[in-house]
Amino acid sequence: MTALNALNGSNALTVRVEPAAGLRVAAVTAALATLPLSYREAGRDAEVVVVSGEPGWDERVRAAARTGARGVLVKDPVPLPTAATLQAEVPDCVIVLAETWASHPLLRSAAEQFAEPIGRAHLIDARSVEPATGRSLRAVLFAQLRAVQNLGIGVVSLAIAAETPSSILGVGRSASGARIALSAARSDTSDGSLDLLLVGRAETIRLALSDSGAVRPGRAMLTSEADAHELPTAWQSPLRTSLLALHDALSTGTPTDQLREFTEAAVLLDPGAGPSAG
Repeated sequence: MTALNALNGSNALTVRVEPAAGLRVAAVTAALATLPLSYREAGRDAEVVVVSGEPGWDERVRAAARTGARGVLVKDPVPLPTAATLQAEVPDCVIVLAETWASHPLLRSAAEQFAEPIGRAHLIDARSVEPATGRSLRAVLFAQLRAVQNLGIGVVSLAIAAETPSSILGVGRSASGARIALSAARSDTSDGSLDLLLVGRAETIRLALSDSGAVRPGRAMLTSEADAHELPTAWQSPLRTSLLALHDALSTGTPTDQLREFTEAAVLLDPGAGPSAG
């Protein structure tokens, strides 16, 4: 019997991790091991299934739902042209996305505690440098967009302004009229972190988020003419946060809007990904 099974509580959900290519099973197993009262290992009939977010993850979600899963966690989902179809025909299960930056607990804290300054920002600038062997730069730009969305910022337009094999720039606008600039590049020495800067007339907010596989905590600071305020360190990974969110959603029956917001982001970056596509 594993430690995870030995320590499970009465409200623990059974969970199965799909052994798919691209899914860092060790990372998922380690995160689950820190939640013995929430999850316990099981086989095919598990209530929760963790699937890889590589291309085709929408079909993996449907397959898990067909086998009776009440909840599905998608690890590092890539933007899909078919995501809108999944949104339009949501399977009978709760879907939670564990994303590189968008699922970071610091984003939620910043969205709650810096809500008014975020709403006053007139420039939103996201920058990151991806390792040479990392994701496609369009996927990185999409991850930046999802982080911006999870700050509570409604993005109404986004277009690729420049793109080369080693860099990409996207520009757009928020619902409040703020200018949005997303940029990514490649480097052999990069750690895949995200630098997010929001500039207002009287204050600035800076967030630094590491790659989801790193152990470094993020940082969020608001600076004004009179003061500077840094949010408490969040010692929790995006994956662990997502597992807790899924457990809470299943325990309380509270629906999530992640899939809708993810689909909106996919359509912004690629208008052909809308419901009428293909």
